[in-house]
Amino acid sequence: MRDAGLILATREGRQVRYRIAPEGMQPLVDWLARYRDFWPERLDNLKTLLKEMAQ
Repeated sequence: MRDAGLILATREGRQVRYRIAPEGMQPLVDWLARYRDFWPERLDNLKTLLKEMAQ
């Protein structure tokens, strides 16, 4: 995850402290934003279809 830029590591003596690198998450946030409007409609369609099949 460090190599992917998702976390940052800081060595303090024998301890290594890790923290999230928010900028490393930006590609994921961008990808999710593209589908934010897509999925609700598709899931509503699936719900309708499943109800029709159950009748």
